[in-house]
Amino acid sequence: MTDANSSNTAPDASDDRPIVLLNKVGVVLSGHTVLHNLTWELLPGEHWAIVGANGSGKTSFLKLIAGNLWPAPQQGTRRYDFGEDLQIDAVEALAKIMLVGHELQDRYTQLGWNFDATDVVLSGVFKTDVPRREPKTTERDKAINILTALNLSHLENRPFLELSRGEQRRVLIARGLAFEPKVLLLDEPVAGLDTKARHLLNEIIDKISKKITVLCSYHQTMDMPNMINRMLRLDNGHVVESGVCDPSDAPHNVSTAFEISAPPKPQIANTGTKPATIIQIENANIWLDERRALADITWQLVEGEHWQITGPNGAGKTTFLRMLHGQLRPAVEGSIHFPGIENPENVWTLRQQIAWVSPELQAGYWYM
Repeated sequence: MTDANSSNTAPDASDDRPIVLLNKVGVVLSGHTVLHNLTWELLPGEHWAIVGANGSGKTSFLKLIAGNLWPAPQQGTRRYDFGEDLQIDAVEALAKIMLVGHELQDRYTQLGWNFDATDVVLSGVFKTDVPRREPKTTERDKAINILTALNLSHLENRPFLELSRGEQRRVLIARGLAFEPKVLLLDEPVAGLDTKARHLLNEIIDKISKKITVLCSYHQTMDMPNMINRMLRLDNGHVVESGVCDPSDAPHNVSTAFEISAPPKPQIANTGTKPATIIQIENANIWLDERRALADITWQLVEGEHWQITGPNGAGKTTFLRMLHGQLRPAVEGSIHFPGIENPENVWTLRQQIAWVSPELQAGYWYM
């Protein structure tokens, strides 16, 4: 990595003004300084990766750029210049910079916004949180065209809350593009995605970067798409590294999934009795929005077993776990029984004995 002011190609004279300029900026939240003395600029043609561990300040940095957070009083300046011979303030910048992150994704869960994917993108066309009127034909065509351009046409009529987390993320990026921003900020776009989904999303980001400036935050450099040419590393709110990023510096794509081998079968003490069955599933089918999400599942969980449920995004992993938790019941031709759990007919008793941790549960806790 070289100095931040250097470049792979010399910009022409018309492109030498920073789009965003931070000068000795600090950000304080609830009395705690989350970003310290930031000096940084975003030039046309640059695509930045913001990297760092959890709590390093990546999301706060993107919110600062988006205009969602303000510099602390007397702690530096923030300026925007979109080549219109006029510097604008953060309020005006909100119309030109779009931030897509987990908070936006979680808001749909929190508020029960279960629009189909096309309507989610239409909210971007309308520049509103949700669609507020019947769209014109040209507006609906625009939303569908964006989904098609991002290879998401198969999701057009799918309810948002029934999509996998990876599918939701891609639809929200399409929504962000519908705003027609000058700068697109993506907060942890590939977090929690499998190898195939990461590759598909990075292809989308590469395609987007040909038309607009993109900044993405990541935990690790191997998650970065190929178009990244600058990298800023944060640690506890401080910039520890910033400059040109050579694609050869670190692997950008993981070509194969981690090999997963079956763990050895757990050793259960030989007491002369057969281990108890905790859950028994027979020919279970789960239907969501007239679509079969699980098909003909027969499975059992026996005392002493610990299972790993694997599959690509959208394969049905979460749906399977929701069935085990009692949130979903099989269609009439199938069954699920809980012989190892007392009074399983009472859903609250069942949930006291089967714990549930998921991104959706996390989304239920409102961001302050």
